[in-house]
Amino acid sequence: MAAHPMMIDHVIIAVMANVKPGKPLNFADIPVANVEWNARNYWPNEVGNLTPWVIQHLDDIGHVLGMRLEAQTLRREVRLGSFRADLVLEDSQGRTVLMELQFGPSDHEHLAKVVTYASESSADAIVWIVAGTGGRIRPNNPIRPEHQRILAWLNREIRQSATFYGLSIELESEPSKMPHADLPLLPRLKLVVGPEGSAVGPERVVPPGG
Repeated sequence: MAAHPMMIDHVIIAVMANVKPGKPLNFADIPVANVEWNARNYWPNEVGNLTPWVIQHLDDIGHVLGMRLEAQTLRREVRLGSFRADLVLEDSQGRTVLMELQFGPSDHEHLAKVVTYASESSADAIVWIVAGTGGRIRPNNPIRPEHQRILAWLNREIRQSATFYGLSIELESEPSKMPHADLPLLPRLKLVVGPEGSAVGPERVVPPGG
């Protein structure tokens, strides 16, 4: 019988980039960062907590996506056939942008929703937002590699119909020396997958209270 993966929600990691080889190692001087892998500990509920946070930070999300999102056009729980899309709005060019949110890691259920919404709607862009990795002991991107490849494949195959984006939200504090490691978590937005030619990898750190 296969063993269940160990689940860890909150850890403190050492940031070793500035540690110089050949010099005595003083652990008090090593920067560390608080990391929260389970986004539910930060946003307990998708509809009541995560979705309002996303709506409040559409400017930050648009910056990472390379879009200017128009908040005044926002609609929630938009019916598409027998399903409901989380968020639908327009960008500054009048393109329809549909967003599907979930707590990570990404799963087949939400992938199916993304594909279904692309088929059932006239959206120009489909944005799959995944928050946290679900507390897995081995940190990885909230969007599984297989799902990243599927989004990239969809962009190649149906690029004349809609474009697909994968955006991750990870929770990590700014690095600090070990005696002062108790710092607030900062949501970090990262473009994981975008249409061909887009600059994948842009990040946006949302400041405390932002």
